[in-house]
Amino acid sequence: MDGVCLERMGKKVRDEEGIALALISEALRQPLDAISHIAHTLLEASYTLTAEQAQELQAVQASSRQVLEEINSLLEVARLEAGEITFEVAAVNCRGVLEEALAALWPLAAAQGVELNIESSVGEVWVRAERQLLYQTVSSLLGHVLQIAGQGAVSVAVKRGRARHEESVTVIVRCESVRGTSVAWPAVNPAGLGLGLGLCRRLARLLGGAIRIRGASEPGATFTLTLPAWKGSAK
Repeated sequence: MDGVCLERMGKKVRDEEGIALALISEALRQPLDAISHIAHTLLEASYTLTAEQAQELQAVQASSRQVLEEINSLLEVARLEAGEITFEVAAVNCRGVLEEALAALWPLAAAQGVELNIESSVGEVWVRAERQLLYQTVSSLLGHVLQIAGQGAVSVAVKRGRARHEESVTVIVRCESVRGTSVAWPAVNPAGLGLGLGLCRRLARLLGGAIRIRGASEPGATFTLTLPAWKGSAK
């Protein structure tokens, strides 16, 4: 089979994948929108709710928004990988993006009894990325960690270093405990893997980065997202 035929087959597979993703996303978007709207309507009538009920509804709303974001991100990733759309990289303040993602996921974490925090020592750390793609990556990663995290803390740290002889920035997400499994990583309970981890791995690759998982004999798990550092002045 020659190269032209292989290229045509590859394009056909990508086209079919894009159509399938579009159909699936459309089928999921309407019920998720409805769930989010119902939760919002009930929260507006908060005088009839207990504090616990309000917190649970906030978690429902945050969860539905998170899944919608991941569906939209998956479609965008498929288009980026197919070369249908492009993006430009720039200097992006990693801490600012992390704080934005943590704020969006706080209601979900609170309902699960999980404390989300970022190390206070983390200042302005600049990476080479496209801001929206970076937000989608860290949001998907944090959302996945919350899916599997037991009660306790999920902490986020950032450090500078080198990867493959290049300056890099590593985001470290550590959860103290994991729900429902003590299996060594990454051979984790398949039900906990979900859409988020596969998605953020694809997003990380688009940004020239990588995601790794650590945690074998430990009760919790550590996820690392390594990205290329911005070289030169970010101002």
